[in-house]
Amino acid sequence: MLFSASKNIHSIFSASPVGNGYIKPPVPPVSGTQKEKGPPTMLPISVDPDSKPGEYVLKSLFVNFTTQAERKIRIIMAEPLEKPLTKSLQRGEDPQFDQVISSMSSLSEYCLPSILRTLFDWYKRQNGIEDESHEYRPRTSNKSKSDEQQRDYLMERRDLAIDFIFSLVLIEVLKQIPLHPVIDSLIHDVINLAFKHFKYKEGYLGPNTANMHIVADLYAEVIGVLAQAKFPAVKKKFMAELKELRHKEQSPYVVQSIISLIMGMKFFRIKMYPVEDFEASLQFMQALYPLVTCLLCVSQKQLFLNRWHIFLNNCLSNLKNKDPKMARVALESLYRLLWVYMIRIKCESNTATQSRLITIITTLFPKGSRGVVPRDMPLNIFVKIIQFIAQERLDFAMKEIIFDFLCVGKPAKAFSLNPERMNIGLRAFLVIADSLQQKDGEPPMPVTGAVLPSGNTLRVKKTYLSKTLTEEEAKMIGMSLYYSQVRKAVDNILRHLDKEVGRCMMLTNVQMLNKEPEDMITGERKPKIDLFRTCVAAIPRLLPDGMSKLELIDLLARLSIHMDDELRHIAQNSLQGLLVDFSDWREDVLFGFTNFLLREVNDMHHTLLDSSLKLLLQLLTQWKLVIQTQGKVYEQANKIRNSELIANGSSHRMHSERGPHCSVLHAVEGFALVLLCSFQVATRKLSVLILKEIRALFIALGQPEDDDRPMIDVMDQLSSSILESFIHVAASDSATLPLTHSVDLQWLVEWNAVLVNSHYDVKSPSHVWIFAQSVKDPWVLCLFSFLRQENLPKHCPTALSYAWPYAFTRLQSVMPLVDPK
Repeated sequence: MLFSASKNIHSIFSASPVGNGYIKPPVPPVSGTQKEKGPPTMLPISVDPDSKPGEYVLKSLFVNFTTQAERKIRIIMAEPLEKPLTKSLQRGEDPQFDQVISSMSSLSEYCLPSILRTLFDWYKRQNGIEDESHEYRPRTSNKSKSDEQQRDYLMERRDLAIDFIFSLVLIEVLKQIPLHPVIDSLIHDVINLAFKHFKYKEGYLGPNTANMHIVADLYAEVIGVLAQAKFPAVKKKFMAELKELRHKEQSPYVVQSIISLIMGMKFFRIKMYPVEDFEASLQFMQALYPLVTCLLCVSQKQLFLNRWHIFLNNCLSNLKNKDPKMARVALESLYRLLWVYMIRIKCESNTATQSRLITIITTLFPKGSRGVVPRDMPLNIFVKIIQFIAQERLDFAMKEIIFDFLCVGKPAKAFSLNPERMNIGLRAFLVIADSLQQKDGEPPMPVTGAVLPSGNTLRVKKTYLSKTLTEEEAKMIGMSLYYSQVRKAVDNILRHLDKEVGRCMMLTNVQMLNKEPEDMITGERKPKIDLFRTCVAAIPRLLPDGMSKLELIDLLARLSIHMDDELRHIAQNSLQGLLVDFSDWREDVLFGFTNFLLREVNDMHHTLLDSSLKLLLQLLTQWKLVIQTQGKVYEQANKIRNSELIANGSSHRMHSERGPHCSVLHAVEGFALVLLCSFQVATRKLSVLILKEIRALFIALGQPEDDDRPMIDVMDQLSSSILESFIHVAASDSATLPLTHSVDLQWLVEWNAVLVNSHYDVKSPSHVWIFAQSVKDPWVLCLFSFLRQENLPKHCPTALSYAWPYAFTRLQSVMPLVDPK
């Protein structure tokens, strides 16, 4: 039914105003604001209800597709020119549109030729193509006026969006070719259109350049799918284009054109069966640089060993090629050849393997150089290269490469920061250790990338361990000889980085005021910041050897207010990791971070202070969650050994988490009390939340009976009577007064009221009343009342013993800002 009904499906637009009478959406005026993001006003759409079932389904599907496509194009036309099309069109961004495309793919199994013809009809109408002579080219002319040029850019963006949508559908429906025959003319239409997008556009530097590359990659993915079923047709077109370029006089334009043509085959896949297709694939790859790599990678061991060194030398010589594209291709080829040599072939004799590896390493990482070859390449490729070597030659990888990069064993005078190499070395060590500890086995063959241009995912991102690598675990995985030396190297690197791009780039530094990170993290600072990120992200997985607990906590606390946003978040996560993973670090983390805030983040930096208080609150919350989780585990275990504990006269609750931690929690309470003195209401609110979290922690830990009461309990209990003492001299919106619940500390902090002129002393010394009147803030009276001897000092003496020196420290930090007159 579906097949017979589909014969005339390509003509459905003749009865639909969306298809036959499609009008391009008007280009918004250049000066107008383009903020409309909702669905556009659509033309009336109807499908004949008397159609046959199969035909009705197909017509409805195409109507849905054209409706969705028009909506997306209208949205894209309203977006800034600089926004990549992938943000709006890639698979995974719009589930509804993805479902339409998937449905078209499923139905193509029954009516692929008709769907292809209908798609081409839609495509041609969008572009205003009357015949097949349309040539893909940039619209913009250098002679255009500014407004006309902007219009051209918008129309060009629209053309690219149409190609993007068209490619997404082709990628899905062409997968059904093995299940349904397609006439050669349709196949040639697809191939010709794709190869037009592989042509090199010389001299074009408009705002749509990036989108042009994206669309070209999409058509390369189309060819990759098509070649699986129609390899001879793809090969014929490719060889004809290549032959034509080779017969032209050599020039930079011709070279770039050949590169663009070859890049169009980047998603070509070798067919391993039947054998005829496999042989044809291998023949097709000869002389094409990246594809020779593929030929060697699938060859037998002896053929590989006999031939690979010739191509290896070619790759090594091209690593220094002035053309970055050629250098990248050579590096990618070397990357894969080394995997085959180390992982699949398992090397040669010791002498031959050592010689090969030294040649490769000295070319990639020249002796005496600070950088790597080629430059400006993804560091992950170099990390993987070291990992491949370590799989069979761990000692060589560690001593000849990683130790050299991290300056292990070198005297202090000879130490110098080589950020790029150190970054590669440290990351390689972490990857190797992780692989051994997780028993991953051999690393897989490198793939082109995690995500295709269409958005279809090829592989799942690997999850790495975050728990600390201990001396015992390092011994179990065979890395004990290297573990301690790497930790010492990390300590040395961290100290140098902190001196050069750490302390000086804290947001509290006056030299960083009114500076943008983009302006400061440039030049030599950038690779150092990148290395700093890696070192800090390795904590607590790899703890620096030589740095005390307090030194490390202080370092992370400083970095939590660093100018670099990524480094700041990494430091916060590492600080949290120390608290969560190590029970004996928890007091030190909270004491250290609290003291850091007292010293470094004063009330002049109120935004920074509030963000730091949120981190303190998060640390407390994480500790509580750990205790609660452990409590469930202990409770389960205690059910088994409860009788034994009772027989021994022991309690089944967690004694180890009691008592010792009370002092630090009271210290944080004292700090929160000092922050309640802030004029910033937001800071006071955070202080209340911190006090509440400490109460929750006391409950989770099991507070000793003879310990001070949680401060929040005392202050909540006193709040109602304190309010009554001055409510008659405070003016506020009556709607804010508590009617259904009692007054607590949070209510007082959030209460919006002002003091009115009055001769009442409100049970306080005159100087307090005078100050409260001068600022018109009843919170002054609240604080004074809380601090009366019979209130907080009586019930929370431990917290107050911390609060007074904290307040003195805080006052010292603001004294230079006070005018002595």
